[in-house]
Amino acid sequence: MVRKMNDAEDRLEEPATPIPDKTVKRDRVLFAIVALYLAFTFLRRLFPTDEWSSRSETMLRIAIDLALAIGLIGLGRRVLKALPRGTRGRGQWLFLFVAGLVSLLGILVIHMNGGQRLAMHPRFKAASVPALPADLNGMVSRVESLIAAYQKAEAEITGTRWARTSARSGVRELRALPREDLREYLAKQRAMLSAIDGMLEYLAKPGLADDFARTWSYAESQGLTAGRERPRTDPTLWRLLRRVWGPLYESHKIVEENWEEWRSIQSPTPEAQLKPWQRETKRLASEGQAAQKELAAHPDA
Repeated sequence: MVRKMNDAEDRLEEPATPIPDKTVKRDRVLFAIVALYLAFTFLRRLFPTDEWSSRSETMLRIAIDLALAIGLIGLGRRVLKALPRGTRGRGQWLFLFVAGLVSLLGILVIHMNGGQRLAMHPRFKAASVPALPADLNGMVSRVESLIAAYQKAEAEITGTRWARTSARSGVRELRALPREDLREYLAKQRAMLSAIDGMLEYLAKPGLADDFARTWSYAESQGLTAGRERPRTDPTLWRLLRRVWGPLYESHKIVEENWEEWRSIQSPTPEAQLKPWQRETKRLASEGQAAQKELAAHPDA
């Protein structure tokens, strides 16, 4: 058996016909580039990154890695076949081949673990942005935290299956979804309304809007707001957001309460035959659409 294995290895290493020197040189150059690129890619992906890759970028990266894997194995086989055992310098190419394989396995493990790790870094360096006045800093910090809560809730709503289906399909497709999807959507909407109500409550403090505008204008005139965007503190904007999301939440809540009956509807119901809960959802939808038009016209929207 040992003799058969040696014979098979000899056949792998020794080409049946001589390979031109030009082809051998080209294969070695390409092989070295692929192996070194894989090693560099593996080392680079060991370090944290400051942003998540999109799904399309991840799929493209996997496709490139697979192509490099095929190139490494194919070129490595050709290079080693052109260098029989005992040939001077063969060990270096063998080491490069092994290093490429190890890097390839490392990259595969990173993909299986979900890709690169995330390291959040400050968007602005402390040295590049002057400190805000103490009386303004507290207001800005509070407003920014409330805006962040709103943005988080908005992103979570967009990621639900109910919202995705509603955006690309019709009511028929929504009725095919399980009830748990609607309940998840309602929970995300409650978080959204809670963030909006928190902002409205903070902005409703006596004199806050005027104090904020006056202090910000002064800080801006003194160059203390460089690199910062003025937070959206117009109560009108947040009231409009409340008028958009409030009716939407209430209408979906009514649908959840009448789930079985809502799912059994196969065609549009004539106006005269609408049930009370259907009339209410229709009214809420009309309110939300009117508020949506006003929101679209708002300068800060």
